[in-house]
Amino acid sequence: MNLGEKIKKRRIELGLSQEELAKKVGYSSRSTINKIELGQRGFSQKYLVAFSKALNVPVEWLVVKLDDDEDDLIKSFGYLNPLEELDEDISAINTFLASFGEKIIKVNGDYFLGECGMLDNSEIQYLKDSAMTALKVAYDFIKKKRQF
Repeated sequence: MNLGEKIKKRRIELGLSQEELAKKVGYSSRSTINKIELGQRGFSQKYLVAFSKALNVPVEWLVVKLDDDEDDLIKSFGYLNPLEELDEDISAINTFLASFGEKIIKVNGDYFLGECGMLDNSEIQYLKDSAMTALKVAYDFIKKKRQF
């Protein structure tokens, strides 16, 4: 699945029109989204983050090439699902962040990450999704490395 196909698929999953997505990303016309989805136009790196936020997916999901089966497998493990079991998610994210010397802490029901300060649910979801994507890429690398 290419980048344009991913954007279109996720836009439809969210029930967004091309016009709505264009506004969220910062384009003035739905035709720009149409051209991106058809693979007729690219976009600069600054729009990659805007698409990530508008589609509620990590940047890595947009840029890592997955075939349809891998995409469905990742979703079945909660990759794009709403936050569930937040404290368990935070624990899993902290395991990943420990390698960077960081940790999310909970204070009076709010979550904080070092110099970033308080995190909202979308930022926590982004951290979770990014960690899962990193693990998927590492797993695929090891799997390919061991194939003869």
